[in-house]
Amino acid sequence: SPLLNTLKTKGEGMYHLCYEVSDIEQTVKELQEKRCLLLQAPVPATAFEGRRISFLYTRDKDLIELVEKK
Repeated sequence: SPLLNTLKTKGEGMYHLCYEVSDIEQTVKELQEKRCLLLQAPVPATAFEGRRISFLYTRDKDLIELVEKK
């Protein structure tokens, strides 16, 4: 599993938070201004019917997923 290494190092618990946002580009920009690291620029996601998703990493080492509203 892609999560196996994370589970080995962090243990069980929350893996990431996902937020549905109206303007994904603006939200990415705001999070980057707060020193979040962009891991994946907005791309269409099959799992979300083509809505765009993006991933960022916080300074506290938390993973955030953004999903564009319909």
